[in-house]
Amino acid sequence: MEDIEKSAKTTIEDEKSVIDGASDDADTSNNAEFTDTVDEDGSEETKLVKETSTKPQQNDKVDVKPQKTNADYARERRKAEQEKAIKKARYDAIIEALNGENPYTHEKMEDDADVDEYLNMKEIEKSGKDPIADYSKFLKTKVKEQERAQQAESSQKEWIAKDRQDFASKHPDVNLDELLDDELFRTFALGKAGKYSMNKIYNDFQSFQQKAEERARDRAAQILANNAATPGKLSTQTPPLQKSVSDMSKAEFEQMVEKVKRGEMN
Repeated sequence: MEDIEKSAKTTIEDEKSVIDGASDDADTSNNAEFTDTVDEDGSEETKLVKETSTKPQQNDKVDVKPQKTNADYARERRKAEQEKAIKKARYDAIIEALNGENPYTHEKMEDDADVDEYLNMKEIEKSGKDPIADYSKFLKTKVKEQERAQQAESSQKEWIAKDRQDFASKHPDVNLDELLDDELFRTFALGKAGKYSMNKIYNDFQSFQQKAEERARDRAAQILANNAATPGKLSTQTPPLQKSVSDMSKAEFEQMVEKVKRGEMN
């Protein structure tokens, strides 16, 4: 059985490399073919999306979502086609490696349903159970697990949508998409997003930034104090500051730090 699986795996890898190469060629042809059908007013597909997006739902609620472009649809179509081709190559390789027969039932394997049955039985065997006697129970358990996973995913999406609306109402002056593009914020929010509200993460981030700036100001002020206490100052040196560090604007503070780095304020 292990030799058969190794053979199937090798065949799958070969098929996948061929598919990947073909996919690259298909991408170019699909792009050309897709854009050729677009007239000055847009494709029929885009018109349909526009008409559908402006039609209210039965509950009279209209969700404002980014409109998909022709390129988005083409990309999704190519991805779906590639995934379908990869799956077909894998299943064909399994059927060929097993000589078209399910080793558990000794029945003929011809299509995807037959391969799915074989893979399920193989999984049952790995768990230490009987692939034949425990098959029905395995399927029921698998269906329930899939339903729970789908329900959890749906609940998570609903929570994220509500959290986004809550954030927008509390911070109308903040563009959330731009905030999420901020590399520093993304690093700070790593591991927190999805667990804590975006409002809490943003407020904590602001506090973090404020403390970081205060610490930087304190360090710069200490550098200035240490340099001011150093004997042997030249008369040509920069005169003392007219404004305290705590009263400086961010731009003034950064300018002062650069002067310290260049040695202009010793």
